[in-house]
Amino acid sequence: LTGDGPGDQALKDIHYVVGKPTPTNDPVFSSSGTSTYNMLGFTMPTSTTGVVGTQAVTGQLSVNFSTYQVGVNMTVPIGGKTYIITDTAIWSYGAFNSGGFICGGACTNGQLTGFFAGTGASHAGLTYQFLDNLPGTDLGTISGAAVFKK
Repeated sequence: LTGDGPGDQALKDIHYVVGKPTPTNDPVFSSSGTSTYNMLGFTMPTSTTGVVGTQAVTGQLSVNFSTYQVGVNMTVPIGGKTYIITDTAIWSYGAFNSGGFICGGACTNGQLTGFFAGTGASHAGLTYQFLDNLPGTDLGTISGAAVFKK
């Protein structure tokens, strides 16, 4: 929403994923198996300094349903830099989030939040946000969203 006042700003850097969550009683959540999810789609990453990514975000999720862990491995190119997100999130009741990550000294204060969608948790979606920490750059906070499929 925007306004006409001097302090009003348009909403920007808003990334989200929509999907029908996998029911918490779906048999996949009580299985002892693992699954790999490949990137299906993404939003172009944006920076609070106004920079918008122009190259594809890539990545994969690996899920261990018996240990409640989601391994995240993503590459986020923006502003001529490439950030590698590697994290382990914990899932509960079909949703997952990380306690924070640091991507190879290139970023700090990283956070991701996601959920499983579809029958048998056939899909997963997440949003991420992190603070740029590369020398000589000042992209501010970078954020985006991604969707994955088994």
